[in-house]
Amino acid sequence: MRLCAVPCCYDAVTCCYVVQAMQWIADNVQYPAIVSASIAGEYSAAVNQAVTSLMNDFGITVVAAAGTVTRAV
Repeated sequence: MRLCAVPCCYDAVTCCYVVQAMQWIADNVQYPAIVSASIAGEYSAAVNQAVTSLMNDFGITVVAAAGTVTRAV
């Protein structure tokens, strides 16, 4: 099994980088494959579709962290 980090930055302007990272994973997948993502920010239909595609089209398990945004209280 190979571990591969695909770093990308995410905010409202750069969600395309997350989608590009997901596409890179799809293009270079080696099975068995698991994606562990930590994505913060507003809902993005494009990111949602990219994750759904990894799961449904490529059979890749995707897990995501929750509560990763640090905000002043």
